[in-house]
Amino acid sequence: MEIGMITFNEKTEEISSFIYFGKVNEHDLAIDTTTGSIVLLESGLNVIIFNCAKNDKSFLSSILEAALFLEKRAVEEGLYENVELNIQMAEEFGDIAGGKLYYDFYKMMLGV
Repeated sequence: MEIGMITFNEKTEEISSFIYFGKVNEHDLAIDTTTGSIVLLESGLNVIIFNCAKNDKSFLSSILEAALFLEKRAVEEGLYENVELNIQMAEEFGDIAGGKLYYDFYKMMLGV
């Protein structure tokens, strides 16, 4: 299954303190088992590139909203080029995910 740049693995895999469940481009999406937060890790390393959400529920909620916006952006002329709106939406998705700590991940997802 895919949502935007996110691809979900068929199976999860627990290694060290992470449960790997998907990919964004070539990087690994995982649950940090010490905090319960969702993170994007450098592929093959335990180095956090982005904090994605405070927990699995908020991650799913935020990416569902992002998917709806991406779908709308694909068909409505001008939405893709509206940088201000895309930043605002990325911040809204970050708020759903748990707050400002997560804004950068959603900005990356929207390309702003």
